[in-house]
Amino acid sequence: MRSFFLIITLIFLCALSYAQESDISYSNDAYLEIGGAGLFSSINYERQLSAVPGFSIRGGLGFYSEDDLYITYNVGLHFLFSINSKKNAFIDLGLGASLAREYIGLTDQSSNADIFINIVPGISFRKYFREDIFFRIGINPVMNEYGLTPWANLALGKRF
Repeated sequence: MRSFFLIITLIFLCALSYAQESDISYSNDAYLEIGGAGLFSSINYERQLSAVPGFSIRGGLGFYSEDDLYITYNVGLHFLFSINSKKNAFIDLGLGASLAREYIGLTDQSSNADIFINIVPGISFRKYFREDIFFRIGINPVMNEYGLTPWANLALGKRF
């Protein structure tokens, strides 16, 4: 498990490395998120489907823990509304879903992993810095078989 998170961290750091400046339009985001659809934290990839502001899709891998460790797989659809003339600050409306599956090690004899599905709508403020770094903060209530839980998100990432 440690090697998995080490590899994901190295990939994210490589994405954050800064090679050269250009006037290209960025369509991809890679980011770390605390809260949100990954529940406790996640690493995500987002692809812009239309010109900014517009639609984007997202996928990610995260974790959640209470008594046991759960791995979360999350997907989402977002729409950005520009709130300034520079088009670097947005209201981000999203609808996501995550599947949380109890982590069972390879040596465990039990294959009865606990699985639950969450629906995670949200509204966030998103800001782009230097055109390639972004920050997002917002609220994401989590809805599942256990009810509605108030939740939040904080994300920092790189556009490429």
